[in-house]
Amino acid sequence: MMIRNKNIGFLRSVLFFISWSLAFACTNQKSLEEQAQHDVALFEKVVTDVTEAYVMPSSVVFLKDMRALNVAVDKLISLRNEDALNTVKLAWVETYFTWQMISLLDFGPAEELMLADLVGKFPVDPSAVVPDDNNRLLAEEKGLMAVEYMIFSATTEETLQEVRNSETFRQALLRKVAEMNELSTQYQLKWQSYQSNFANQTGVEEDQSVSQLVSAAIKTISLMNGKKLGRPMGIGGGEVDFELIEGTYSGESMSALRLQWAFWKGLWKGEINVKDYEMVFSGLGEIIGEGEQRQQLVEKMAEVDVLFAQVNLKDMRKAITYFPEEMQALQTALEEMEVLTLSLPSSMGIAVN
Repeated sequence: MMIRNKNIGFLRSVLFFISWSLAFACTNQKSLEEQAQHDVALFEKVVTDVTEAYVMPSSVVFLKDMRALNVAVDKLISLRNEDALNTVKLAWVETYFTWQMISLLDFGPAEELMLADLVGKFPVDPSAVVPDDNNRLLAEEKGLMAVEYMIFSATTEETLQEVRNSETFRQALLRKVAEMNELSTQYQLKWQSYQSNFANQTGVEEDQSVSQLVSAAIKTISLMNGKKLGRPMGIGGGEVDFELIEGTYSGESMSALRLQWAFWKGLWKGEINVKDYEMVFSGLGEIIGEGEQRQQLVEKMAEVDVLFAQVNLKDMRKAITYFPEEMQALQTALEEMEVLTLSLPSSMGIAVN
């Protein structure tokens, strides 16, 4: 009899546990569904804001600057004087600065058009910039850095001599700029078609919008502290090599890195106010929330800002030469920022490639 009572007690315990488990599962499922709904709304808000305030306006500026560069080169080929060359140089610098904003978005249309290779490739091989009898067009360097080499690497008089006397030089310059002009046109058109689809991809998988933005941000901060800064400085056992610097011939390399940092930071904070760019939107940082990682991100950003301010030069060659310790500290801080950024996707509940 006592055994039967024990069995009844045991059965009651089992039934109670099952009932409690089902109730907890239902409550937990409801909580997860509510959280998922909240995430979808937040993701949609951030993606829409970033697209409308950053992506689409930057595509317009990119196209405008590329067209201005194209017009300036046409005039240089026609006039072949110093004023026309200086106009080309100014137009190139403006386009180079805008590229720092566009290159943050290396996915979707940019990836499809291979902008990183066809517009932003660096360093370039000087021997492959202007084709000759031994250099087939298939091996020709393209993009902004190839054009930079053509208009900045020699003296003004030497460059003008090339413009005046070399049909090969003129055609190479025209061809490179025309190709980038066409790419900028296609880039804007593709984003116009891609925009609505991008805004609706509010999931957490690798191919969804927030994941693509965060993946691109991780790739960019890695590029900044590694290829753009670490390699020219000889970090990791190499030697200082100014030819590895992006934008080395123009003397605007440090300005461009500082500008790209401002765009990168703004993409997380949702506010950009630098040069001619003023944008306010819901940044990626909103998805992180207000916890410890958000605070770490903000503090590291402030640290990098201070280090950039300590090296207030346009030319990275001069910065490395005259401020080696400060540049080392900047590279280290950007490397630490990369490590921190790599930890953010898990906090945001997203997968990245």
